[in-house]
Amino acid sequence: MDFAKKYIIQCIGHSASNIRLRGEALECLSVLKNIIHKCEDPEYLFLEMKKITSLAKLGIKLNEIYYFADSDRLDISTLSKHFNQHSASLSTPLMFLLNDITVENLIYLFDTIKKDSGKVDVEIIETIKDAENETQSHDQDLIARRDEFNQLFLGLIKELNVVLDKIKKNKIEEAEIKRYISLLEDKVTLAENAGIEIVAKVLSISITALNFIIEFPEENQPYFVERIRSSFIVTVAILRGKDIDVGYYLRDVDELAHIIRTK
Repeated sequence: MDFAKKYIIQCIGHSASNIRLRGEALECLSVLKNIIHKCEDPEYLFLEMKKITSLAKLGIKLNEIYYFADSDRLDISTLSKHFNQHSASLSTPLMFLLNDITVENLIYLFDTIKKDSGKVDVEIIETIKDAENETQSHDQDLIARRDEFNQLFLGLIKELNVVLDKIKKNKIEEAEIKRYISLLEDKVTLAENAGIEIVAKVLSISITALNFIIEFPEENQPYFVERIRSSFIVTVAILRGKDIDVGYYLRDVDELAHIIRTK
């Protein structure tokens, strides 16, 4: 498998591991990865996806990522950074496609994308079998852990926003901030156990930022608090499958981490 194709499949897998997918959505994920794996002309495939309404948003992102990964000027030293950004950019289009389509419809759409040379071809029976095998091997306990995390964190989000408003106005006691730090630390552990890596990462940054505010109260600036809020927005967007640019808020979170490191 060439590098660009492998890079894209791993981006898809990494992105999907951080969003809620169940049942047939997991089968659709397997179908999508298998189709890309077997495709001899990914660039053509992604360009054709852009012409189909239900595949267009994902096709646009995949085409951008393929152009990056297939470039002769690829900088290996920044590959990890770009991989995380690309994976994050796929979260929203993947969620909306995979949760709103059946395996049969997905295969049908890709089966209509065929080049005269036959380079883009979908082996339906084999693809379905691969999807079924991957679904059967999926860890059901992981799904239960994600459900537990979703319920607990989404039940806490309103309180967290109130806490941030208080911090912004300097109207909160240190003990109260510490209490919510402890609650967030519990949620990070749950996110890690549930395999929601991106959520664990952004919440860990928010915890570090809250501890930073306690230690250096003079650094309690509005932009600082709003970047902590961005970490919560990213988490809620992923858990609820909201159609927003998660990458935009992730940049805020990365900036927050950079600010803390350089202080």
